[in-house]
Amino acid sequence: MLRTANRLGWKTTFLWPKGERKFLSFSTKNLVNKTQEPSEINLDPEQTVGSNLKDIFPERRQSHGFKRTLGGFLSLSGVSLFCYSHAAELLTMDNLAGSCVLIGGGLLFSVSDYANRKSMKDISRPGGSGTTSKFKPRFKFTLLNDHFDDEKLELNEIAQDRTELSIPFPVQPLLMSAQVEEMKSHHERLAQQQKKIIKEIEEELAVKTSVRRIKQKLQPRVYVLTFRDTPSSQGNRRKPNELSLLDQFAATVSLVLSVASPYDEVVIRLTSPGGAVTTYGHAAAQLLRFKKAGIPVTCCVDTVAASGGYMMASVANHVVASPFALLGSIGVVSGMPNVNKLLKKNDVDFLLFTAGKHKRTVHPLAPVTDESKAKYQEQLEDIHDAFQKHIVENRDAVNIEEASTGEAWIAAQAIERGLVDELGTSDEYIRSKMPTHSVIAIDVDKSPRTFMDLIESGVDSIISIKETLVGSVLGSSHYSPKALSTHSRDILK
Repeated sequence: MLRTANRLGWKTTFLWPKGERKFLSFSTKNLVNKTQEPSEINLDPEQTVGSNLKDIFPERRQSHGFKRTLGGFLSLSGVSLFCYSHAAELLTMDNLAGSCVLIGGGLLFSVSDYANRKSMKDISRPGGSGTTSKFKPRFKFTLLNDHFDDEKLELNEIAQDRTELSIPFPVQPLLMSAQVEEMKSHHERLAQQQKKIIKEIEEELAVKTSVRRIKQKLQPRVYVLTFRDTPSSQGNRRKPNELSLLDQFAATVSLVLSVASPYDEVVIRLTSPGGAVTTYGHAAAQLLRFKKAGIPVTCCVDTVAASGGYMMASVANHVVASPFALLGSIGVVSGMPNVNKLLKKNDVDFLLFTAGKHKRTVHPLAPVTDESKAKYQEQLEDIHDAFQKHIVENRDAVNIEEASTGEAWIAAQAIERGLVDELGTSDEYIRSKMPTHSVIAIDVDKSPRTFMDLIESGVDSIISIKETLVGSVLGSSHYSPKALSTHSRDILK
């Protein structure tokens, strides 16, 4: 059975015994719990190429990259020779302005041509986050296994020199002979492990396991993702073409799903006090993609994962939290000021037109009735019930009646209520995986791409400094219009 994607949904092709092909098309709107996105873990190991015609019959395209590079180099060399040979004339006061315009225009054209080709290259690639491919984030990968190799080597050299000086000379031959014996036993254990691995490979090949799956089993990985949503990060100024935190996280999940094998693991370093229902419901759904694909997920909480943050953490197969981290707060809160009486006092009428009995239950400018308040409370209770159901479906050990009161507990207390599986820090858990796995941290690279990006980042820094200074003079920004407007939404806190 092959699965191909088209613009309307998934199309499943069944290969019948007589070779006849019958197509059964399914609409995506009916596949709420039955869809399975393409990922490395559910690919057919025997399938070496895709089912797309472009994969089966690859098109040979003539690359013009070398010609562009050679042309740009020759053009730049020509301009450089011209400027060098006529430097005395170009640098005179009469021609200085024209020379700057000429050189600046050439550089601007080069940068514009590069940016245009870069954007066209990005648009031609499929995006992984459901957003425009032009704004696809760049990723930064760090192998954490050898993160401190240079520092450890330097420390060992310093300690070894001091140790050798303090060891008495008569004892050194005894230590050398013992070290030789240790090396022999080490080589013997290594040889046994090699024989064991070779035997396992032969057994896998005997049952027709693909070479790709065998390599993945021999080289398991741990992908470390970071989701940090704190008030300080929310206040950062975001560029118009920059993806939001949720979009970046969704793109990272898509990337990991495209490469993760059944033997890999995903570790989420989560920090969040909660937020809007829709935002964190979508973030939890992103983590559910790993569970649907069969990839184990471990959530590490070092400081806080409350309300919407715990909605995400509950999806994980294993929750590790620092002893004094805050978790829980399974509840819903919403509030807003109502200034209708103030408007009436000043003879101001607010006209609200709706179609539908409960289109607008409460409004900050309209009068609020007992019926509208009861309906709004009912909507909050529905969200709370859905929140509780989400926790029960993902964590059987939680006593939902006791845990869904809206309280938050430190991890040492939360582990007694089934909200946490293990006490420990994220660094401790990640380092425990290093002896047997390749641990790779995946982050979004926000470093400036071009000279203009560098200038924009400098302007953003100046604006953020100005806002910080103004905030320190005027006081806290908790009562700013932006912060006040967030309370008019349903908040998981």
